[in-house]
Amino acid sequence: MYHLSITSTVSDSITILNPNYLGDRNTTADLFSISYQLEHEKRDYIIYPLHGYALSYEIKKYFLSDVHHFELLTKSEKHIEPFNRFYIGSSFKTKYSPKENQPYFIQKALGYEDYVRGYEYYVVDGQSYWLSKTAIKYALIEKTDFEIPYVKMKQFKKSHYSLYLGIFSDLGYVLKEQTENTLNNSLLWGKGIALDYVTYYDKLLRIEYSINRLGEKAVFLHFSSPF
Repeated sequence: MYHLSITSTVSDSITILNPNYLGDRNTTADLFSISYQLEHEKRDYIIYPLHGYALSYEIKKYFLSDVHHFELLTKSEKHIEPFNRFYIGSSFKTKYSPKENQPYFIQKALGYEDYVRGYEYYVVDGQSYWLSKTAIKYALIEKTDFEIPYVKMKQFKKSHYSLYLGIFSDLGYVLKEQTENTLNNSLLWGKGIALDYVTYYDKLLRIEYSINRLGEKAVFLHFSSPF
């Protein structure tokens, strides 16, 4: 269990553009939240898992001016190797909060840490959302150890690298009342191919070619796990 207490202040121009940014046309708000998180971890490698599963549940309660709402966040993740050098990974994440009045700046949904691949350039905020990710990949180069030349300290001399080629498909949906964002309240879908390079000291490089439901195509570079 942990708690967070902050004071947020914005300029008048922000409240003119969005009167509900802090709620009730305020320019300053005191935010206090309490949350409890439960995690069950059985993955082989947190940075880039290939086997195992993970479960997490979090309940968060906000106290802000006259707004007192809660959030329930869940996530499940599974990774298997059905055939030699072939891997399948999937995850499903949800956030639920009541449809009552909420200040805009705590309606955080997709476009931050969580996103549908292919929509990296978009932010889709809302009260509730769900996100599904699936990837099938093949190990072009399995984990290979090597020694870095000219490094004399043994603990830093040994390194490794691996390379995976895969395809992916992501689905997401963000629920928000009274919105002008056309991506709200509609199915978000992104698909594509990816090349993942994993190496020394948990470094991960992902190069992805994505197509989204809007017909947009792009190449994206990431340095974190897609799940």
